[in-house]
Amino acid sequence: MHCYNMSVKQVQLRLRQQRGKKHGVEYVPWFTVQEVGSIGCVHQFACSAMGGRDVHLLANTELATFLYCLLVKDAVEIREQFPLHVGSTARIADSLGIHHPKYKGRDEPAVLTTDAVATYKIGGEFYDEPMSIKSCDAVRHPYDDERFRLESTYWAERGATLKLVLSHGMNSIWARNLRWLFPEANWIWANGISKREALAHDAVLEQVMDWRHADIASAYMAAERVARLRAGEGLSAFRQLVATRVLAASIDTPCYRLACPEQFSFSETKYAELKRRVA
Repeated sequence: MHCYNMSVKQVQLRLRQQRGKKHGVEYVPWFTVQEVGSIGCVHQFACSAMGGRDVHLLANTELATFLYCLLVKDAVEIREQFPLHVGSTARIADSLGIHHPKYKGRDEPAVLTTDAVATYKIGGEFYDEPMSIKSCDAVRHPYDDERFRLESTYWAERGATLKLVLSHGMNSIWARNLRWLFPEANWIWANGISKREALAHDAVLEQVMDWRHADIASAYMAAERVARLRAGEGLSAFRQLVATRVLAASIDTPCYRLACPEQFSFSETKYAELKRRVA
């Protein structure tokens, strides 16, 4: 949960802009990275899975969680810095007998935000998973438990369960792997697959599934030689195959490029899905 001080005009501007009210490409978070101060890393990037809109993440912990929800859990949408209805949070805080943050210098309850709300589709039904994202190494504030109770109650009233995510940020192996794969997945979501890329996929798959190579790097470099691909096309094809889970391995594998081909499994279903993206 974030809460930043702002003027009356700043609050009114966000309300007029309907921040947090829309979905897809029209969604705008309550805060952007340009509007808040941060002592750590912030991230802003266009995400094709979100319609091409800019995503605004205020910490490495949020980036790691975003990538996991998108690439591993197949979220159909993630709304970051999601504003909570201030009238509802003020009422809940009063009923629980806990302190509600206020804007500095005036007796007005502040708009609180949930770090991220991921939306999933299961069996034709959509459901939201709100998340409070914390660093495993963060020093706890006396108000943390109270604010989590407030936020949990808010989402419970709306039929959702607030999930507490404790993250090591980008320090974990799986987070670095997902960050390495994301640009290729983002490219596919935006542009589909060219015929040349499809050719490279098949060449890499043939070499990886042959299991003659000591590591993946040897396999995709062999694919470049055999299929007469340009330098780098084999690596790009391999990243796309893993990003789309045509080739699947544990996300905790220390280095995909140096892993043994036997560590990867092939998915016919994902391969067929990828083929349907060929332009």
